[in-house]
Order: sequence, then structure tokens, then C-alpha cells
Amino acid sequence: MKFDMNCHTKEGSLDGKVMIEEYIRRLKEMGFGGMLVSDNNTSAGYREWKNSLKGKEYTDFVVLKGVEYDTLDCGHMLVIMPVGMKLRILEMRGLPIAALIKIVHHYGGIIGPAHPYGEKYLSAVTTRERKRKYSKQGNKKLMEQFDFIEIYNACERKEVNVRAAKLALKYGCPGLGGSDAHKLECIGKIDPVVKAFAKEMGKTVFFGVRSDDSIVYICKFEPENPIITTATVGTKNPLYCTSLGKAIMANMEQEERDALADRINFRPHTRRTIQDKVHFLEELERVKEIGYAFDARELEEHMECVGAPVFGPDGNVIGAISMSSLYKPTEDYDALGRLVSEKAKLLSRLLGFLGK
Repeated sequence: MKFDMNCHTKEGSLDGKVMIEEYIRRLKEMGFGGMLVSDNNTSAGYREWKNSLKGKEYTDFVVLKGVEYDTLDCGHMLVIMPVGMKLRILEMRGLPIAALIKIVHHYGGIIGPAHPYGEKYLSAVTTRERKRKYSKQGNKKLMEQFDFIEIYNACERKEVNVRAAKLALKYGCPGLGGSDAHKLECIGKIDPVVKAFAKEMGKTVFFGVRSDDSIVYICKFEPENPIITTATVGTKNPLYCTSLGKAIMANMEQEERDALADRINFRPHTRRTIQDKVHFLEELERVKEIGYAFDARELEEHMECVGAPVFGPDGNVIGAISMSSLYKPTEDYDALGRLVSEKAKLLSRLLGFLGK
């Protein structure tokens, strides 16, 4: 199921232009199954859904309760609270980030920075007050307390999202993506290329990023008759037995790649899973040479996947795209690999990468 994880409504945000019911209709039209209502310092948009729409209409659509909270010293934070939890303090802007994290976690919620490299004074990394209050070590401890980081924001520049994705990788944080839409035309801009590719090929297509020694699925689009797979948006799988993970690792700096390979516990998932570092590194060399990677039924016995790397403006690998389907002995997986590689190059160019 696909979610837009940063949505501002007319009922809740002063600059919001879209009523929540219209928002839901638009997202459903685009194939989304849910949304996070993240109005600024208020749950008014969520309350409108709960009081007027919940259980009456759109019963097949999930609405999560959230707030984009304006902290005293760390810019805007996305806060997601359990259903039924009412914390009016989240509608009173200006708490210090340290206090906000403690409150959210105490009441079972999760928290992470919105657009961390975005507009000055509104974003975690660029906020002057955070820089003044936290030393380098203190900043590291702060970042380690976040449950996720928004790594794709449709309202931000491409290079800003690339930096956010790298920040998530650095601290091993799951990444979220959202439109941050305040206007109707901004809704659902996160994944048109991936969606079109899935429709064109009639296969399941993923986009994922690295989180320490795992791959995190950021986008997933399925054909009309979807395959059965354990991979869903937000879940993790090991790097060493996924085409996404291999595509990313093959294009990392060698020193970083080898250090990461040393930490991997090569546990077999099927009888075809690579189970030692030597053979894994040999596999990565082949991936680097041909430009795409295989998961040859190494994670799930019935699944064959082909993945290729996606690069940011600075030439560093930031993620990968993959295509998955039930294994067929007659399928030309090298041909599919070349198609996936071409689509990954397109995505890289859209992100500002000017290389080959």
C-alpha cells in the first residue's frame, strides 16, 4: 500500500488550499491507499476526517494522525501518534526538540525531521538555533533519537532531497516520502516514473535506499495482478540478497563497500542465497561491470528481481530501482536488466546527475 506521508489540509493549515475529502479523492485516483495528515501545529484536518468521514466514506483508505510541529530550536518535525492519543501540547508550537522527542516517545509516537535540508529556520539541519545549541557530538546523539527522516519532499529541490537521503543512510534511519502539498496540483509527485514503468512492464517495480546493512523500500507499484511478496513500503530486507542492495553496494566507494561487507551476516534465505563475503564481492564486481544486479531467487524462492543504481547530482549512489516477478525459466533477465538500467539512468538525470 502506498502512502503520501506529508499532507496539509485546508481545515488545518493556514496556507492549505485542499479540503481533506478532496485530498483523499485525488490520492485514491492516483493509486494511493493512505495519507498522513500533517497540518502545522494542529490536528484540525485529522479531526475533520474523524468527525465527518471516518466509517462513512472512503473505508478502503487509511488516514494517519500526524502534525508538522514547529520546534523552538530544530525546525519542523513530523510527528505521528497512535490512534486515540490526544496531546494538546502538540498544538502549541515552540517546544525545544529534546522535550518534544521525550513527550512523543513517552506516549508511543514516532518523530523525524521534515525536509531536513530545506528552507532556513524551518529545517533541522539548516536551523541556526540547532547549530548554536548542539556540538558535533550532541548533534549526533540528537539525530540518533529520530525514528525516521523525510528523504523525499515534492516541494523541495532535487539536491535537497538527495542530501536528506544521505543523512538517513548516515544514521541508519528509515526514510519517508511525501508531497508536502498545500495545493491540489502538488499532490502525489513522488513517483510518476516508477509508476509508469510498472504499468509499461506489467511487473512490480520498487525504489529503495540503503539503511546500514539493509534496503528500505520507499516506493512500490504493482500491475493489475500483483505478485505475492513480503516486500512492502517501509519494510527492510538484507542488502546481500536483493537486487536493490547489490546495485547500491556495487557502486559504493570500495573502502566503504568492503567495510560494510565485513559486517554482513550472510544468513541463507533460500538454497540460492550467497553465503560468504568472497563470492558476494565477486558478484558485486559483475554488477558494476554490466550495470544491473540480480536477486536470482535468493530472498524468496519464487521471486526473480533485477535492479540498477540511481545516482545523485554529485555522482554518489543514492538508491536503486528494481523490477520483480515470479520466476520463469523462459524469461530473458538480462534484457530486463538492461531496461531497468535505462530507467535508473532516467531517474538519475531527473535528480540532477550528469554522468553516463
